[in-house]
Amino acid sequence: MIESSEPEPPQQKAWTDDHIEEMFSSPAYAKCRQEWAKYSDLDHQNADGNLWQKTPIKGRDWTIESVALPALQCGGVCEAPPELCGNFIFRRWNAGQSGTFNHAKLRLAPDGTVPSMLDRPALFQSTVQRITLHQMAHQPEEAHRFLAAATFVPPSDTTDWLILGLGHGLRADFVHWATPWRVDFVEIDAKVLEVAQQYFGFPTLPRGGSHGGASNEQCVKDGRICVTIQDAFDHVEMLAASGRRYGLLYVDIGKAMFALWSAEKLTRFMSALHAVSDVVVFNPQDETLLKPAMTLMRQFYERVACLPLPHDDSRKCFALGLGRHALSEDSAIAHAKAQDAKMSWAPFSLATFMQDKTFLVDPAVAMLGSIS
Repeated sequence: MIESSEPEPPQQKAWTDDHIEEMFSSPAYAKCRQEWAKYSDLDHQNADGNLWQKTPIKGRDWTIESVALPALQCGGVCEAPPELCGNFIFRRWNAGQSGTFNHAKLRLAPDGTVPSMLDRPALFQSTVQRITLHQMAHQPEEAHRFLAAATFVPPSDTTDWLILGLGHGLRADFVHWATPWRVDFVEIDAKVLEVAQQYFGFPTLPRGGSHGGASNEQCVKDGRICVTIQDAFDHVEMLAASGRRYGLLYVDIGKAMFALWSAEKLTRFMSALHAVSDVVVFNPQDETLLKPAMTLMRQFYERVACLPLPHDDSRKCFALGLGRHALSEDSAIAHAKAQDAKMSWAPFSLATFMQDKTFLVDPAVAMLGSIS
């Protein structure tokens, strides 16, 4: 554990929008981004391997690797204000032969532990949320793709999300504070949940589930983040048989599917997905799996498109499958405008992001060539 002897900074008033924009244009902020960005670069990680504190996970070939970010300490080169500065680390989840599983920049509590993402200090949390929305207005990131995909869900349908594969679970953080929606995770390995909670701040799950979930579904207090420990294939088939529907379904187990499942099992799985949701986002996790994923999705979804990722992301794009009841692109943009007004996440605008026609690309026009 990386210990923290640093006291909690004195609380001050949260920044105004003008303060946040001034921060973005400051030399200190530019230097700060350079400082923390290098830790996600594999070449830098290998060169400075001795700087990382490594914690093996018993019973797995996983290692939790953490490095301190002194630039974000109070008085560090980032010049972070009292609301934000503290004992920060960059943490990655090395999953052995599977490579880096997840990574995150985390602010530790005074005792060196990672607070639950639902129990962070209120002023720190509110300030980070506002800064996040400003960052999203400037630079599209992964969250934009999920939100854009969700606009294809008809307004009359459920807004619940289903994510297959938990990882560190932090994808639920933004959805939980920025929307009133619910996120359900399905994870085959209970050890993944344990690691996510202990090392990345995924919340505890004190209450049972509802809405027709599995019998072992566990949720946070407000019921809007839930986890079921079950094989994804079995879970999706159970949902399809029960008639349970989700607005958005995100498949984050692509490598395992194509490595371990037969063609027949893949087909059965996609058939069940189609019964559960008309809007499916598929993370291929590897550029080489993108074309097979889209080919498979085209057997069941009327429209298949590419949600391009940032230019430096080796995955290139997420595959998006849209069923018969999904909205058209123009209707989805209109839905995004309604969401902008309802969610109050200015200065970020989902509609503005989607009106840039590069948010959705026909796979035959993208880097893939025709996959008909």
